Amino acid sequence: MQVALCPHREIPLITPKSSLSTLGFACILVACSSAEPAGNGGGNPGAGEMPGTGTMLMPGTGMEPPMTGGMNPGTENPPVMPGGELMPGEVGLDMPMPMMPEPTTMPEPTEPPPPVVWPNPESTTNSDPWIPENHDRITKLEPKVLLVNFDEGETGESAQAFAQTVARAFAEASRYHGFSDAAAPVFLDYKFAHFANLPNNKTRNANGNGFGFNAFVHSEAFAQLVNFRHPETNEVLTVCEMFEQGFINEAWVAEPNDDGAKLYEYLGRAQVYDDSMQPIAGQFDNCAGNGCIPNNQVTCGVSVRLMELNASRGPGCATHAQGHGIEGFVRRNVVPYLTDNARRFFNFNINQSYGTPFNDFYACDANNPPCINYVTPTHLTNGPGLPAFDIPAFGGGCGNVHFAPHSRFDYDYERQSAGVTAETSCEHYGLGDGENGQDARNLVSYETYRVNNQNQAYNDCGGGWSIYMRQNFPGYQNAAKDVQGAAMKNWWPFLYY
Repeated sequence: MQVALCPHREIPLITPKSSLSTLGFACILVACSSAEPAGNGGGNPGAGEMPGTGTMLMPGTGMEPPMTGGMNPGTENPPVMPGGELMPGEVGLDMPMPMMPEPTTMPEPTEPPPPVVWPNPESTTNSDPWIPENHDRITKLEPKVLLVNFDEGETGESAQAFAQTVARAFAEASRYHGFSDAAAPVFLDYKFAHFANLPNNKTRNANGNGFGFNAFVHSEAFAQLVNFRHPETNEVLTVCEMFEQGFINEAWVAEPNDDGAKLYEYLGRAQVYDDSMQPIAGQFDNCAGNGCIPNNQVTCGVSVRLMELNASRGPGCATHAQGHGIEGFVRRNVVPYLTDNARRFFNFNINQSYGTPFNDFYACDANNPPCINYVTPTHLTNGPGLPAFDIPAFGGGCGNVHFAPHSRFDYDYERQSAGVTAETSCEHYGLGDGENGQDARNLVSYETYRVNNQNQAYNDCGGGWSIYMRQNFPGYQNAAKDVQGAAMKNWWPFLYY
């Protein structure tokens, strides 16, 4: 019998065709070879035994002795030792025969668990209890997006093309350790459910000096302009109804850069959860993003996420904006588990960890740089833009949207940062793979992510840094431990709780 031996993986992962994305997939071929089972090394079997059986043989014959009442061939009256004992080398009929070894059985191959993509036929809406119940089974997110163009400077085609570019940047950022693992899969893969080209129909609040959240989400008149119809009833749905019925999970709005009443970056109204990751009935946070949605302007029964698209800037600015939305979600303690495990990553608690007189580097006075001096890659002191501090051994987290590990002030990630290199645990966050069970550290400088920063697919607003930072979020197939010492949950599904 031949046994197929695979030196690296016994069972290849087979992804059903229906789950394949148009973004960033690669096929991995695992080559196997066949080998005969190991023999006895080519030598002669030990005297008196049949190879592999342990059965006594007749001397010089290689054959088992015939069963003739214990007599040796040709001997009528075999000699008997005193007390009826056998002569050395004889086999008695009443002696137990050696047992044949049990044949070795190969373990049955186990099928890999099938992919679990969300949304799916069982669950489509944000805040669905299915998401926390199946959090650890989810292998990919494919959130559905409503895209609305309010920008007079963009055609329908150009607005959609820009949104696709942004979606690809987000997909790249969701590949856990993708900067070093070419096979890391995309986890966050946006799908566009509906597009409305409405350059002359911007929503405004009652005073006309701000984005009209209520009109955008709840207005029947605006719903008629968007013209999304229920596929079964043909009923025109409001944007809120699209969220509540699971036809969309986010809405992206393209607006001119100079519009003072536009939707700002990335805003959310999110269902709030308790310490056991159970939803608190009727409790939503209007500030679960970069700023707040005005009270009572959005009253949908599920989490709502709204993002600005600025097509006059590079796609990195959308990545930057979404990053602030994630930070706001963490800061607001919407899901305590995520906040407990992500606060250190973003360096949001350095007052507790390092004794600074401020919570994080966002306290930096942008008009009085620098805020941080790097004496060494780990020794940080204050510049004129921050109150006095002296941290001799910094680097336990990673960074945040405005402050890469080597940044001296806000937005210091587009240039060489005066050659600054910093030590950080970005790539080892939660792994506990350093001394005394601490996270190991790696050096980060502008060069770490320069290629992505300069790539037109990701550039502007520190897009390269944002992608590198997010590829270090404990994502799909991470090996990190949470603050309780258990396996770290993938952070990405929390966005749709």
